Amino acid sequence: MSERAERYDVLLFDLGGVVIELGGLPIWQEWTREPDERTVWERWLRSPAVRRFESGRAGPREFADEICAEFGLGIGPEEFLAHFAQWPKAPFPG
Repeated sequence: MSERAERYDVLLFDLGGVVIELGGLPIWQEWTREPDERTVWERWLRSPAVRRFESGRAGPREFADEICAEFGLGIGPEEFLAHFAQWPKAPFPG
């Protein structure tokens, strides 16, 4: 094991709402200049910042900074992270 390697007991992959129920959008449409929620989703799914974070190539603060800049959010990184942390609601039953 390398110096940086960590040992994990569990590695969970949730392939888009299979295991964990998500509540609404990861960012509120009102924070953006987008005309509707569908456009927010489409941009989110194509976002370089989201891809970097989901693949472990960016930490939470870097991710928040990038999302706020990329989407032109009318909030700061701390407020975004507080909202984003509440996005997962709970595991689906079973």
